[in-house]
Amino acid sequence: MIIDDNLLAIETQLAQLFQTIRQGTVYQRYQTTKHIVADDPALQQQIADFTRLRDRHAAIADYGEAAPGFMQVQTAVLKAKRALDLQPKIQAFILV
Repeated sequence: MIIDDNLLAIETQLAQLFQTIRQGTVYQRYQTTKHIVADDPALQQQIADFTRLRDRHAAIADYGEAAPGFMQVQTAVLKAKRALDLQPKIQAFILV
């Protein structure tokens, strides 16, 4: 790679773009809601529970209804996802 004035100009413009994004209201709201979600232990537990169910579902999804307990796992994943989506802090995070 040849480092010339054009490359340096692009890097400068990228740095300015990143700084502008970080100072924007959308980014600030995102960071605020991200910290609110991260600082809630009950919500983090709910996210972890959903993630475990989702991973369990992914492990048997290729087998479909032939896998033992497939429908129960699928139903549990959908219920856990819905419960997570209804959390006000998650809604605020998604809507940023």
